[in-house]
Amino acid sequence: MDERQVAEWALQCLREQCELLETVFLYYKEYEMHPTRLLEFARLFKTQGFGCRQTNKHHFSPGAEVFVTRLGFLSSLILIEGLDLEYLQETPASAVPNHPIPQDQDTFKALDRLITSWGDNPHHAPVLLGWAALRFVALPDDTSPTTRKLGSAALNIGVFQYLSGLLNTEPFSGQTVLAGVVRLIVRGLLSTVLSMFHEDTLGGIHDLISVVTPVLEQKQLCRLFWESDQTSGLGVLLQSACNRFPLEFSPLLRLLTALAVDRETTDRVYEFMSCLPGYTELLEENKHGDIQGSASGTVWTLLRHKALYRASAGLVIPAGTQGEIINSQGPPVVRWEYTFNGWTLCSCELDSFLQYSAGGFDAASKQLAVRVTEVAEILNKMLSFDRTLTETLQPVTAKLYPIIQRLGAAPNPPIDVVASCVQCLATLAQYKPDKVWLDLQQTGFLPFAGSSYMDVNKALSGSGMYAGNYGNLLMSLERPSGYYPVTIATLKLLLALAKGLQFQEGIIPAIVFVLKEVFASFYKWNYTNLKDRQEIGRRCLEIFHWILFVSEGKEEPMDHDSKDTRLTLREVCVNGLLYTEAGHSVLEILATGVENINSVVKLQASAFEGPGQDLIQMVKLAFSVVNRLLLLKPADGETTSPLEQALTYHAGGAQQGKHLVSVIAQYVYHRHDVRLTRLATLMLKRLSQVAPMSVHACLGDQAIPIRDMYLTRLQAKTEDLRLKVVILEWLTVAVETQPGLTELFLNLQTKEGKEGVKEFTVGKNSCLQAAVDMIEAKKQGTYLCPPELHCAAVAFLHALWQDRRDGALSVLRGREKFWESLLLPLQKDLPAINTNPQVVTGQLKTCAHVMNIMAMEVHSIGSSSLNKELKKCLKDFADKKRFIHWSEYMTSLVEHLCEEEGPVDPAHLRENPYLVFLSACRVALLVAASQETTMHLADKNMKVKIIQNILTGITTLVAHLDSVLTVKAATLLTGLYVALLPHWKGSLQPLDQLEKLVPILEDVVGNSQPLEKIKTPLFSAILTLLKVKGEDSITEDTELVSRLLSVVCTVVQEATVYRPPQATESGKTSGTNGQGENNDTANGDSGIQTAKKDSYSLENQSVCVLEALCSVPEVWLEAMRRHCLLQALLSTVETCLNSRRNLSFVETAMQLFLTAAKEPKAAFVLAGSGVTQHLCIPLSTTYQSPQDLSGTVLSSLNGSEKSLDAPSWTGVYRMSLDLEALLLGTLKHDFLSDALDFVGVHQDRMLQCLFAVRSSLQPACLLEVEKTSLFLFQLVHHSREWQFHLPQLHQAMKEAVCHLVHTCAAMLSRPRLLDHMVQSNTKQPRGTPQRQTSVTRTLRHSSSSDDVDKPSQELLQVQARLLRILGNSLSMLRHLTPNLCEILLDQAMDVSEYPLMFALAFGSPTVDQDSPPSLGTLLACVNLGLRLLVKVEPSRVTSPVKSPGGPAPVQKPVVLYILENSLLLLMSQAARYLREPGIPVRDKQLMKRELSTELGTFLLSLQRYIKRGAPPSPGASTLPSPQQFQRGATPRMAFGSSQEHAFFQLVNTFMKRVLR
Repeated sequence: MDERQVAEWALQCLREQCELLETVFLYYKEYEMHPTRLLEFARLFKTQGFGCRQTNKHHFSPGAEVFVTRLGFLSSLILIEGLDLEYLQETPASAVPNHPIPQDQDTFKALDRLITSWGDNPHHAPVLLGWAALRFVALPDDTSPTTRKLGSAALNIGVFQYLSGLLNTEPFSGQTVLAGVVRLIVRGLLSTVLSMFHEDTLGGIHDLISVVTPVLEQKQLCRLFWESDQTSGLGVLLQSACNRFPLEFSPLLRLLTALAVDRETTDRVYEFMSCLPGYTELLEENKHGDIQGSASGTVWTLLRHKALYRASAGLVIPAGTQGEIINSQGPPVVRWEYTFNGWTLCSCELDSFLQYSAGGFDAASKQLAVRVTEVAEILNKMLSFDRTLTETLQPVTAKLYPIIQRLGAAPNPPIDVVASCVQCLATLAQYKPDKVWLDLQQTGFLPFAGSSYMDVNKALSGSGMYAGNYGNLLMSLERPSGYYPVTIATLKLLLALAKGLQFQEGIIPAIVFVLKEVFASFYKWNYTNLKDRQEIGRRCLEIFHWILFVSEGKEEPMDHDSKDTRLTLREVCVNGLLYTEAGHSVLEILATGVENINSVVKLQASAFEGPGQDLIQMVKLAFSVVNRLLLLKPADGETTSPLEQALTYHAGGAQQGKHLVSVIAQYVYHRHDVRLTRLATLMLKRLSQVAPMSVHACLGDQAIPIRDMYLTRLQAKTEDLRLKVVILEWLTVAVETQPGLTELFLNLQTKEGKEGVKEFTVGKNSCLQAAVDMIEAKKQGTYLCPPELHCAAVAFLHALWQDRRDGALSVLRGREKFWESLLLPLQKDLPAINTNPQVVTGQLKTCAHVMNIMAMEVHSIGSSSLNKELKKCLKDFADKKRFIHWSEYMTSLVEHLCEEEGPVDPAHLRENPYLVFLSACRVALLVAASQETTMHLADKNMKVKIIQNILTGITTLVAHLDSVLTVKAATLLTGLYVALLPHWKGSLQPLDQLEKLVPILEDVVGNSQPLEKIKTPLFSAILTLLKVKGEDSITEDTELVSRLLSVVCTVVQEATVYRPPQATESGKTSGTNGQGENNDTANGDSGIQTAKKDSYSLENQSVCVLEALCSVPEVWLEAMRRHCLLQALLSTVETCLNSRRNLSFVETAMQLFLTAAKEPKAAFVLAGSGVTQHLCIPLSTTYQSPQDLSGTVLSSLNGSEKSLDAPSWTGVYRMSLDLEALLLGTLKHDFLSDALDFVGVHQDRMLQCLFAVRSSLQPACLLEVEKTSLFLFQLVHHSREWQFHLPQLHQAMKEAVCHLVHTCAAMLSRPRLLDHMVQSNTKQPRGTPQRQTSVTRTLRHSSSSDDVDKPSQELLQVQARLLRILGNSLSMLRHLTPNLCEILLDQAMDVSEYPLMFALAFGSPTVDQDSPPSLGTLLACVNLGLRLLVKVEPSRVTSPVKSPGGPAPVQKPVVLYILENSLLLLMSQAARYLREPGIPVRDKQLMKRELSTELGTFLLSLQRYIKRGAPPSPGASTLPSPQQFQRGATPRMAFGSSQEHAFFQLVNTFMKRVLR
């Protein structure tokens, strides 16, 4: 062994000797020691020199002297115990010879010879004194001076100083059993000696008091003192001290201070001190003329009243009082027979000290300072046990404030006096903190600031802050001397004030001073006693710990407009520790290290008390503080704090060369206090969560040993349960945030499996093995796997599934009986939650984790790949109807949750066991609903029962929505219900569900709280049920519809009237300056996602329910009238449009208006509510202003929307076009003025939209053109009124539509051209003038009408959209051209009423902007229709044209519609030309010839087509309207043998008769 190991071995030998003697000492406390055994011990101890003669002394380290001294103390105590001095007290004097030692004469003589030879060792002193007492009693007739010599030898060696040192040395000074027995033995020795000898013969009373006070501080001995006779034993000392008071001030106060150990003894001390029987003083203190002595000179009488203190009139000895001279050496001392209150005298002593200290500190004032210290100490002791004395002793305690003020400002004050006074005020502050703080502020003792602080950085900087008298004492006296009593007392005072003050802002300067000047550098100070260093650090940490854990932080203000700018203690403490040098001090404490702690623990005398335990307590407080700091760090902190940097990136100070995280992890080796290891592991858990680092890398080469130690303690059967739980919680967090650490603890090995596939196996040391072993079925519920540990183990496995650790999961899946053990908690019935909530909540979390694992496994692994054991467990789970059981238990859990009282911390809401269980049930049921076959949940009755239980739970919760917990639970259950409905709606009766949901919704809506997260799922569920088509329709139950409508209208009314959306400045700017598409859909997908998210808001869902209930128009209209809801909705939509906010709500409301407009009554009410007046002008904000025009095309028309289904403001505008068209079609002339207003406001947009087809073929542009053309078709039915009110607009629209027909015909006639344009638009969606010009130049001369070989899906969709636009446009123009029969047959017709619309030209239309619409355009439409008609499959009238890429939305009815309208328009315009007088005859003849040729060709082609068997025309049937084509309806076509060719015969007749 090396030198260090030898020293350790020698120290261990000493430690074992001490423990052996302690065992012997405690043994003979209970059992009698035989005299021969006593003799053997005496000889043995003499041989060993009472521990001083050690064989290995030359190997001792410096710390070994403590153990050598302890051996001597224990040797003396064993011998005193063997003397059995208690026997001398308990037996009468006549029975003393029966003492076992004197009875054995030989042993007695041998002991006497041995002990009388002692006297050269301090350890002999108490044995000599005890043997002298025994010899004095046992040998009453002995005349030899041996007994006297023994006593004198003991006194000369310093027996009482020795005993005082013994009682103040560990382990005899604490509260352990050993210390209590030692005090009992010393008490027996002192009582025996004082009973036999006068105290004056034993030396000074002060030495006796120094021994008695630590003895009497033990509660049992103190009570025994008060209950025993005080005329003998230790009571003699109290009487002697009382007789000398107040001449000798200290003895009595020290004794009384020791005798106050609880409230009962404190009351006795107070009563004793309140009535002292005599006043003792020097006789010379009286003037000769004031007293008169007796003849013997031993009795004196006062002749005049004597005032004892100048400042107090209460202490006056009346004349005639007699006094007796006390026999004592030195000057004569008189004791007056005067009863007085000792507390009044103490108050006078404090006043006297104030008077003397004003002139400096001489000998008299220093003596008074000692008295002040003793008064403060007894006050502190009594107040700590009895708070009722605060009022009684107030006259005395009030004098402490001026003393503190006087001494604090003095140049060189006695700091012990200041410390004792501050200590007393700290105790008083526990009961009256506000009064103590108010009085202390007048003294200027504590640090203070000139003004209040609003900024934490300024407060921590210390600017404008004053150190106060305490700061001056610290810097001028304590730090230079290394003695810190005032600092320790002040820290205790600050803790009491921080705990008790109602307004804590006042002590912020003091806390800042502690952070910056005390705690930041205390470990660098000089100390006369190193215990003070630990004491200061511990008290500082206690203050921070209380502030961080208990003190209230800044609350959120009720009024959001007002901000609370006041600083709080917590805010100052958090920032001070994070961003100042104080944080480095905390880390220095954390970096103490397990080796240093263990070395200190080895040197302490007791396993429960000592410097090692104090050091452990300080490190534990440091861990708690840092853990809390990391949790409370401000969320808006942009930079990493110095404390975090030091914690994560640098090595700690005490352990140079090691990373601080590694030092923290090595606390796992600590065995003395398991809570220290737990806190260190919690710190690692917190670091794993928040620190941007790899914990595995920080451990370095110690990673594997640390892992092995953690796993050893995790697997140990006798290890602390909470430590195991904390280790598993750390590993659970590490799975998600620390991949390297997780791999280290999983320790998975790979090997070659079957077919060369790598397989994972568990290594020798793996946490996976430990966790799986814990949850074995046979261990669950036993001491090997209690509920808390079971929950932690399953939570770790759940984390592995969540993080998809496939290697670990493959090992678990292949383990035998794993699934059986894991799912066992779900097969058991939990006890009622009311029986033992603490135990049941742990089991709830366990079941929740198991449910989540089961759900994730089933969801992620296909049914065919599931483990056979798992399949069997799932089958068994379903057969036992456990789904129903857990749904019922969920209901009972909800009932208990509603009965719970007390506040709930929102910060810990996520970890609430009830909510965790409800969330897990939600996940399990959703997976079961989507995987019914795998989970065996196909039984309809089971589904109905589960839904009923969920509804029961919701009903219970909505009646108790008075806490955050119940609101969150209701949110979870309503979300579960609405998520299950789409899966199980086929098994439910919608009407029954609605009957249960409506009362729930009524209760929720009637609640005054904002419960959007509960209301929204309920509305979604109702909406889902309303869409279910079944036999039981809600329309049959008008009463239920009425109740539901009332609730829905109330919600919509609250959302629109009482809480209308407020426009923001950015919203207004975006809506008016045209610089962006909108607020909600700008920036592409992010805006779409926001709008989609908003679509599930409460307002949207409630409006959707309103829309679904439109099927009952009478009740619906009545509810809308009663709540004035239409006006409210219109006003809200108007506000949203003006501010360009709440896009999803606007779209939902517009959809409601569209649905309502389909019902005539509802349409009438909607129009009467002023829909146009509210929406017409605000709708102009949905598209961009004319300043953004690119040529003649709006940028919003050029494809800003990525999908037509995506929410957009232009979509709202398109919906408004539909709404206007629908209302105009339904209400006719009643809505005409509104429609004219609408077209007048948006004429620019409409005109540019119609012209935009030339340059943009984006879906959004074409859709808006289609909607616009449909609206204009409805408006053209009232062409005369339109032309009368808006003649210029009427003409402009007509020209625009003609150009639109021209453009559509040009594009549709040239498929290749159209395909090229579609591709160009797809690659470059935004139309620019340069691109438009290049396309026009490239394709202007393209006249090929050949079809594209393989048309793309985009091409087919554009063709279909253009065909519908063409059909709508032709329909509109058909109303603007003369009726064919009328113009042919009525020669009196005023043809000037119908101006010519198409030019007299017959060229094919082109995309060139310069070519005007002409008759050739209509001929192109005719030829287009014929060509498309030939392409349509003859055998299927309504089938769309097929293409290789999929079906195209081109339908045959649309083609026929375009063909017939083109022919009608062509013939009408030709007849109009023939009736036009201004046209030359030559041109008319040319027109006839060209049209005759073209129509003849058309009829020949049609005839060939008809001969192939295809039905040519709808015949005489009424032409379908554009709305039918818009909705994709197929008109019914009847072809008769005589009428099927009538229309084309009309064309033939027109050609032959008119064009001849």
